[in-house]
Amino acid sequence: MILSQLSALALSLFAPATVKLTGTIETEFEEIWSVAISSDGKHVLASEFSGLRVYDLATKKELVHSERWTEPCALASNAPIAVAFGGAEIAALDFPGLKPSRSIPLKAVGMDQSAPTAIAVTRDGSGACIGDDEGRFAWIDLKTGKVRQLHRFKGGLVSVAISPDGRMAAASSSDSEVLVMKVGSGEVAARLNGLEEVVGTLTFSADGSSLIAGSDDGILRQFDAKDWSEVSRGRHQGIAFCAVALPGSSRVLVASAGESSENSRISLLSLPGFKTLAFADVKGGIWWLAVTPDARTLVACGESSKIRIFSVAD
Repeated sequence: MILSQLSALALSLFAPATVKLTGTIETEFEEIWSVAISSDGKHVLASEFSGLRVYDLATKKELVHSERWTEPCALASNAPIAVAFGGAEIAALDFPGLKPSRSIPLKAVGMDQSAPTAIAVTRDGSGACIGDDEGRFAWIDLKTGKVRQLHRFKGGLVSVAISPDGRMAAASSSDSEVLVMKVGSGEVAARLNGLEEVVGTLTFSADGSSLIAGSDDGILRQFDAKDWSEVSRGRHQGIAFCAVALPGSSRVLVASAGESSENSRISLLSLPGFKTLAFADVKGGIWWLAVTPDARTLVACGESSKIRIFSVAD
């Protein structure tokens, strides 16, 4: 008995890391804008051109369809809620039911006529950062409904990220500017240096000790969250479109593609150094990633009618 347990432990310790396609959810549309996963890891929310849809991850069946948002939405989920940013509002929704618990108009910060490009939600679901194609970067208090513009970039917002403790927010724009700001005061904590190309994706490490930036020159950079200095970098295949930290791990998942976007690669990378531990190649561009809280399942969407489901072992 003890020997068999030790053997199983040894196999788990030395088993290779994997990112493996395990299934797909078929939809009626050519493209899926964004996805989010529920806090229990059982449901996936997708923004399609006919509204929002909730699917059961196990059965792949559609559970809920809301036509309230018929334009592309930027989605995120934490705690027991999902947050949808699109049209003239940002809304906190119960997940998976999609009943709005709070709807906040965005006219106050001039974002009611612009296109949503990026969103990140705090770990406890109390706040969100959003960005639009006109360069506005705003903080939303999802409990009080207060909206505050943190910064106006010259270029459109490309990516945003919130630290695990909810105190810092990072944003990148199409003119290659990257700022880290204090959420409470709106004070600029850092301007990241050495970035000549557009940073297409930002994500904090799971423990909040570093910020990961992937730029259009194919380089991934890791910045120390203490002084925002660059501590490591690695060259990745193609342009990094989106990234997500693996919960409870010093790993990060990155989706990238070549210039044609005909094929994409989802890679599991270690920190520091961005060593490739495992990868999966898929057809079409990948725009959005979401991972379950147990770090074992990844969903991806983009230039395809399918939501792809991957198992992850690190």
